[in-house]
Amino acid sequence: MTAVLLPGLLCLAALAQTPAEEFPDESTASPSEAMSDETDASEPPSSEPLSSEPPSEGTSGSAPTESEASDSTEPASGEADDERAPIIAPALTADATPIYPEEARSRGIHGEVLLLIDVNAEGRVTAAEVIDSSHDLLSMAARDAAWKLEFTAATQGGEAVAVQLHYRFRFDLGITDQQGLPVPGSLHGHVVDADGLSLPGATVRVTGGPDFEPLVLESRTDGTFRAPFLPSGIYTVTVEFPGFGASGGEMEIRAGENLSRRFTLFPEGTEEIVVTWEDRTWREVERAELVPNTGTVTGEYTLTRRDIESTPGSMEDVARAVHSLPGIVSDGDMLATFNARGGETGDVVFLLDRVPLSNPFHLAGFNSLFNPDLISTVQFHAGTAPAEVPAGTSAVLAVETWDGSPRQDSSDLDGAFDISASSLRLLVMGPVGERGAIAVAARRSYMETYFQVMKWANVIDTSFAAPEFSEISARFSFKPDARNRLMLTLMRSGDSMGIVDSADDSLITVDATFELDNQLDLISLDHRFQPQEGREWRTTAAITRDKAHMLRDLGGEFTQDIATLRVYGRTDLTTTAGRHVVKTGVDGAWAVVDAVGTIEDIRAFPVWYNAPIAEYDVPLVTLDEAEGWPEASAYLQDTWEGPVHVRAGGRGSYTGATDELLWSPRAGISVPLPTGTVPKISGGLYHKTPTDPRILDDVIGNPDIGSEKAIHAVVGLDQGFPLPGESAGGLIRVEAYHIALSDLVVHPDDPDAITNGGDSWSNEGTGTNRGVDVLVGARSGRLGGMLTYSLLVAERTNPLATVYAETYAPGQDQRHTLGASTEWQVTPDWRGTLRYSFHTGRPISTVVASGEDKAALSCVNCDRLGNYHNIDVRGEWRRALESYRLAVYLEILNVTNFQSDFVPTVQVENGELTEGMFSHLPIRPFLGVRADF
Repeated sequence: MTAVLLPGLLCLAALAQTPAEEFPDESTASPSEAMSDETDASEPPSSEPLSSEPPSEGTSGSAPTESEASDSTEPASGEADDERAPIIAPALTADATPIYPEEARSRGIHGEVLLLIDVNAEGRVTAAEVIDSSHDLLSMAARDAAWKLEFTAATQGGEAVAVQLHYRFRFDLGITDQQGLPVPGSLHGHVVDADGLSLPGATVRVTGGPDFEPLVLESRTDGTFRAPFLPSGIYTVTVEFPGFGASGGEMEIRAGENLSRRFTLFPEGTEEIVVTWEDRTWREVERAELVPNTGTVTGEYTLTRRDIESTPGSMEDVARAVHSLPGIVSDGDMLATFNARGGETGDVVFLLDRVPLSNPFHLAGFNSLFNPDLISTVQFHAGTAPAEVPAGTSAVLAVETWDGSPRQDSSDLDGAFDISASSLRLLVMGPVGERGAIAVAARRSYMETYFQVMKWANVIDTSFAAPEFSEISARFSFKPDARNRLMLTLMRSGDSMGIVDSADDSLITVDATFELDNQLDLISLDHRFQPQEGREWRTTAAITRDKAHMLRDLGGEFTQDIATLRVYGRTDLTTTAGRHVVKTGVDGAWAVVDAVGTIEDIRAFPVWYNAPIAEYDVPLVTLDEAEGWPEASAYLQDTWEGPVHVRAGGRGSYTGATDELLWSPRAGISVPLPTGTVPKISGGLYHKTPTDPRILDDVIGNPDIGSEKAIHAVVGLDQGFPLPGESAGGLIRVEAYHIALSDLVVHPDDPDAITNGGDSWSNEGTGTNRGVDVLVGARSGRLGGMLTYSLLVAERTNPLATVYAETYAPGQDQRHTLGASTEWQVTPDWRGTLRYSFHTGRPISTVVASGEDKAALSCVNCDRLGNYHNIDVRGEWRRALESYRLAVYLEILNVTNFQSDFVPTVQVENGELTEGMFSHLPIRPFLGVRADF
């Protein structure tokens, strides 16, 4: 269970009782089928079939035939008294609500469970067997609930008999109206007779609460009708047609839902029980709930796609949305990269559907390559990741995408179209046959149009090539049965930008050359197997190919081409037995890195320095490195969820890059209290293996270098508190951490001490990151907000330093970080959010003139930039229409036009030093339109 969980309403449906051998198609109705209903988890769910009228008195009607009766029930073995007499189906008298498993909700698991239940002659359930299930976690909850069902006795020839019935439970992570407000929904109906033929001209009456004015509709020539713009609530629908018995019943329409219902009318005098089903449009998920994390993992957060979209300044990018969490420092308006709890950006591990990505950003960090339309869940670990997560010395961002299926069962295509001031996105997904599903998602920027206009206006010169990125993903999933799911993913993403030295006369000119070009190709195959309840086996195989090119003469010459090919495999087994959850797995890879170029010799500069952009007197070296190595790891972890939750496990790894066998023990404990208080402690040992070709190079590097180590220790407290209103609540989280770093890769800071052949690099560096993270979040009614604060003190020590200080703060040491956000649902359609960000300036080195046109460091990180301030706002209009949802949004970044420091610039001419400052971007609006269908 995570600290912030996906919101959801538990929906329960009891469908028609049918024999085990033959389950009728739900699109047809027979006298033996029962109409299903949905319920809200905020009220006691009910699976009671909707009422139906018996044959009218004084009219002649035929009793159900033997075949009709057998469609509903089947006598238990040896229980049939008279095979010629029809079986009168039992009626449900006592409903039962399954408990939605917390792990299933947190992982976004939903679907249906079909059971075969034995009902004795007294109407009690004596056996329950799972026939078909979307997931084992749901199976256990459904079977437990089935034992609590009660029925009237089934009869045959006037005698009570035992029968077998099919019974279906549905678990649905539906949405509530945003901040508890009634967003309109709609009802789409189809009126047919017993043969499935449409009935035009049927009278439909829709009645609701005391404030709802009843609707009287008439079915059209094709038998359909619609009741649009219905506030969320419970409605009674009655359908009548001359010569037929009435049909209908109660149903609930929740916020933004577009429900489909079929109403089958039988001639007067026949027994009428109606079966219905629903076919919803694809809908957006809601903001993650603010609830305590009762688990044993600290620093764990779950983000929904709605969180990503609703975070001002994120530009709908998952990495930028992480910036709003405590313990994170970033320059959000410039880059999507971030530092977590004092670690470097390169210390963060990024996973896409469990596949590690070595370069997860476009345009040198401008945005991530995770397409927001495909995101199912986002799991972020600020530290102390559990054993099943392949982690580095800092944080882990694990993104899981949808398997290609629409959110609800559907025979139509679902998807989304989004066009904004920066990019165009398209998603289409739907079923392929009865067991397959496909999804195609693409996005592309079109900033080159904006840059072309700027060139025509002579604002920028022709040297600028507009930054561009594009992605396309194709996903096919196949479910041969309820226990297996196979998923194939193909992805290609790329980006490029360029500045060429030009003498054009324009307002903005750049006397430099810069080229950037990246491309990622990914193929993955994922298999999930659930052999029995409480057990899941998942296997992933992937091939990734990453190519990165960079050329610049700004601040020194540099050209580098790196191609990385990685073949990866992973398999995991999860077993739930009583209060124990045991996870074990292995993974392995073969990585090949080919790097060539002419680069700066970074051994001439101190480690961890942060300096202004300037022309330094740095020697150049040739890089020509091709390396291949194996990697393998195995883990085992057991979590006991008793009155005290205890987790213990570890991961053992072999890395061929450094020829090491590494051990990573990890543990945690939490004590969930009845007051909503959860104190916890967690810790672990983590590693980062150097893969930089410069470090592993035989000439300028050290092939015998080892992995860096980090020991994490965290003490935390989660406190939940209730607030009035639907989907309301609050959370206070405080975590104090200490991270001890050792075996850090360092080199001397004296150019005269540089030698080739592996003598310069070593694992003699040490460091610490310590601090406190605080989160306070609350939502109630129309209002919500979150306040975060982080205190960070980071130090690094290089014992090989002889020119500059041995111990100093690294560039990511931004002592104080503050974030404040608020959201207000102004009306059912209009919603506004605002976010303020602050952090103290990062450490910066100072420089002096060295020669006529060169600069040199005078000290390492001895000064600090000015404080960073930023305010972003977002306004959004959203409305659920008949078969789609429309949204228009306006986002204004840096609305107050703060000119915060980003990076200093230094120019030296004839021995004279001129300093400048490259500030954060000015105020800029983004307008977008989105449609979900």
